[in-house]
Amino acid sequence: MGKNLFEEVTRSIDKDSGETVNIQHTIKKKVDRDKFAMVYLKDIGSILKLETKAEYKTLISLVYRASYNTNEVRAMLDVKQEISKECEISIDSVEKAIITLAKKNILVKKVSNGKPIRGVYILNPNYFFKGEDLERAKVVQIVLEYIIRDW
Repeated sequence: MGKNLFEEVTRSIDKDSGETVNIQHTIKKKVDRDKFAMVYLKDIGSILKLETKAEYKTLISLVYRASYNTNEVRAMLDVKQEISKECEISIDSVEKAIITLAKKNILVKKVSNGKPIRGVYILNPNYFFKGEDLERAKVVQIVLEYIIRDW
């Protein structure tokens, strides 16, 4: 086993005969906490309105790329090219998907000094969050402030 894999073996022994009657093998993998994202199913209905495979694939790729505890995702040209290659879709499809996800408030433009930052979004934490629960509450408040304004 590798240094991040652990095997646990549980044996059940018959008390009368002393024979092993059951062996259970469990393999556990140790991973970093920031490799997980929480999905909030209460509001997932909005996400079910994804209309294309490109929207779905782009969204999943962005969730994977989200920054820990901020849910920030960057959608600059280099990232769009990576998504295009990984998902086997055109860059145009990635760009259209990002625009659509933003219109649906699944992605919310990040704002600095009262202006949206080009190519930087926050994944709406009502659907997805990558980080600690306490940090999610802060991001929910920020996203609500962002959604209220219409750019």
